[in-house]
Amino acid sequence: MPTLGLRPALSFVVFAAILLFAGDIGQPAAAKDYGRNKMRCGPFVRVAVSTAPGLCLGLVAQDVKGMRFPRTVIEIEPGIFWLTDMGGWNPNRGKLWRMNLRDPKAPRFRVLDQDLDRPHGLVRGDDGRVYLGTAGAVWGYDPKDTRPQDSKRKVVSGLPTKGRHPLTNLAYDPAGALIINVGAPSDHCELDPDKPNTVAAPCPSSEGKRPEAALYRARIQGDTVAPPQLLAEGLRNSMALAFHPRTGLLLQAENSIDYKEPDQPKEELNVIEPGAHYGWPYCIEDQKPARHYRKQRGLDCSTTQAPIRLLPAHAAPLGLVFSGAKGLKGYAQHWLIGYHGYRDTGHRIVAIEADATGQPTGKLTELVFNWHKRPGLHPRGAPVALNFDHQGWLWMADDRNKAILVLMADGQAASAAASKLEQAKTPNLEPLASSTAWQSFYRETLVPRCGRCHGALLGGDAWRALEQLVREDWLRPEAPEQGLVYQAILGLEGQALMPPPKGLSAKRRESWRQALLSLRLDL
Repeated sequence: MPTLGLRPALSFVVFAAILLFAGDIGQPAAAKDYGRNKMRCGPFVRVAVSTAPGLCLGLVAQDVKGMRFPRTVIEIEPGIFWLTDMGGWNPNRGKLWRMNLRDPKAPRFRVLDQDLDRPHGLVRGDDGRVYLGTAGAVWGYDPKDTRPQDSKRKVVSGLPTKGRHPLTNLAYDPAGALIINVGAPSDHCELDPDKPNTVAAPCPSSEGKRPEAALYRARIQGDTVAPPQLLAEGLRNSMALAFHPRTGLLLQAENSIDYKEPDQPKEELNVIEPGAHYGWPYCIEDQKPARHYRKQRGLDCSTTQAPIRLLPAHAAPLGLVFSGAKGLKGYAQHWLIGYHGYRDTGHRIVAIEADATGQPTGKLTELVFNWHKRPGLHPRGAPVALNFDHQGWLWMADDRNKAILVLMADGQAASAAASKLEQAKTPNLEPLASSTAWQSFYRETLVPRCGRCHGALLGGDAWRALEQLVREDWLRPEAPEQGLVYQAILGLEGQALMPPPKGLSAKRRESWRQALLSLRLDL
């Protein structure tokens, strides 16, 4: 059951620098999904999505050779950026990249480090070092080194590497510490992913001296980092995490438990208090019992910390940053949140006005929206971490589409510029919808195997389901091998293996693959 209090530290280790190879990468290939046009957003191609007045979204790069799954972008010095490339969900395929937008004569992209285990979090401390979070560990680099990989040191070890949420996110505490996310190993502490109604009580992964689904704080002490201490718990996965630069308020946007209903449960925006328990897996939303624990005797959700506000269900917030006076023009004193989710509530960036202390209690404004798939113009957006550069431009990676994007102030209304672009054409899906191949695959395969978790996509009839799956990029009739279903059953291109946790048997996987390849339609 929910408990409060600090527990002893995770183990950590510091060891000698490891020499790794860094190679030069050529200019990025032309974008396949973000359409090229003559409209500009600063020095970049304007993406034809809707933005709030006075803003525009620019495409910096897409399909960089060798880059599989970009996640976090930070500015090291003006015009020089580092970014993490998770490499997919298989271990040890990740990379750390350098992006040079300052010197046109130098290679634009260069690998600084590679063979990393699912890297995600990337922050720079006041000590000048850059800290990188991978599955299982946190690493420190000296960006001033001519070969930063030579300065690489492991500063935290012993973090989980398995389970549903193994990625390590980081936030830099202005007081001189790292805040480290340890995600929950499961969705709602189910004992068997194929039997989600059977749960553990109490949940073993949320108990003990070093619980998962928690945040830890590790003080930076010169060239070392002290053993992480438990900061707060009951947080399913803290991939959106940021400090208010003046007050030190720590905010977290929670990826809540997955229900198949499109409007349940709400995601949460939490102010992190030391020693507090935020409910996972027992409680959701405004201190309500989670579905699988409603009949649990002795459960009192009123003892957990309530969120400061709720966010849309299934929005999947993966990016969070505070925009102060030097942030995005027109949005000083706002928290900016990136929604990564594939459902209708996701794929957008929003701003929430904050009060003088940083509390996100004001009006919510959508900054980037209508970011659904529009053939010939852009794919469905999937923004991850959000970070500002020195001039107040907001940088992000779109991991599913292998793109680097930037949001900035614009001299003209983005909606007016976007209206000049060619509108997308809706493909005619009728021949495929009425085919025996689709009807059989939908009825005999997709609904019984995937309907429990993806009922919102598969509900209704076969025709409506096909429209939804194509619109959300799960199926690509013009190129079936590029659809998310195809990639997920094989664990390709950064897609988590589906169905969880181990995917399909080899025989079943091959039958699915052949069935998906048969769903081809010349558009």
